[in-house]
Amino acid sequence: MRTARVFLARADLGTPHDEGRPMPRAIIKSKYDAELRSLSALSNDLKRVAKKARGRDAKILMAAIEVLGEHIRNTKDLRTLGHTLIEIENEHECESKKFPDQGARVDLGASIMALEAVTDFLGPRVVSRNLGHLRTALLEIAAGAAPATFQPEEQGKGRRDDSPSVLRAKGLLAGMMEVQHSIGMTRQEAAEWIARNVSRELALRISSKPITPRMVEEWRDRYGGAFGEKGIARDSFLLWRTHDAVSPQRFREITEHEAKRLLARKPR
Repeated sequence: MRTARVFLARADLGTPHDEGRPMPRAIIKSKYDAELRSLSALSNDLKRVAKKARGRDAKILMAAIEVLGEHIRNTKDLRTLGHTLIEIENEHECESKKFPDQGARVDLGASIMALEAVTDFLGPRVVSRNLGHLRTALLEIAAGAAPATFQPEEQGKGRRDDSPSVLRAKGLLAGMMEVQHSIGMTRQEAAEWIARNVSRELALRISSKPITPRMVEEWRDRYGGAFGEKGIARDSFLLWRTHDAVSPQRFREITEHEAKRLLARKPR
């Protein structure tokens, strides 16, 4: 996992993963290169005019050239940032497939790298201590620490609450159980079908124990029905219960895709 390794090494000194694919580098290059060509041509034209101008007109043109030059530098830096973010996205996608059981670590490494790229872009322009705090906290997590930044304000007794992404995933499984039940399976058969066919990637992300039919039924009872517990999981259940019935292979693909959106660390 080069993405994670790079920033774990630098630490000693970087949703709901966008569902869309990153913009190809060629498109970014074409967009910014075309703009830079236009800006450069405009700058050259202004410089030619400025050579012939005198007095107040000359000063105004030189000021405009200076402002335009700054805009050109910003556009070049934006192009570099775009290239860097695309490379991070592509490497993240590759490593997610290569290391499906370590998705959270891969997500974390890619997130740190993206934050570093944005910070490098902003560096000469604005100083943000808050981004610095976020970077430090992420690096602490990568090193195995539990930074105070990401700790709940009030630590209650018992198991920590699920993250929004985990709740959404549990609602998905409950909703798809409802779909299987609606096409003729018994309640138990539907729960068994979900537990048997859920992708390994999603199972590892939402539970420290193997997902069992009983767990699926509990999520269905908690978030489904007419009086399910309101919240993210309930909303997810209501959405997915309207889904068409799918094959086991398609269900694994759906849950594998959902696993990529989970940013919460895999339970230990």
